[in-house]
Amino acid sequence: MAVFHDKIRGDHRINLEGRYQELDGSRPLVVICAGGQRSTIACSLLQKHGYTQLLNVLGGMDTWNRVGFETVRE
Repeated sequence: MAVFHDKIRGDHRINLEGRYQELDGSRPLVVICAGGQRSTIACSLLQKHGYTQLLNVLGGMDTWNRVGFETVRE
């Protein structure tokens, strides 16, 4: 059985552990995960490392899809 995942066009998926330094802290960052829990943790981690322009998408991709925002099939 194939499993498909929707993603946001132009997104950059990274594992934050040990890689957060690669993010441009001078630009706003939108943080999203599947359901909203991991993105909340990720925002806390980023704040501890000095990132201030963060937007956590509450409810994650579940909410993004439910609202009907554009996604692409991966």
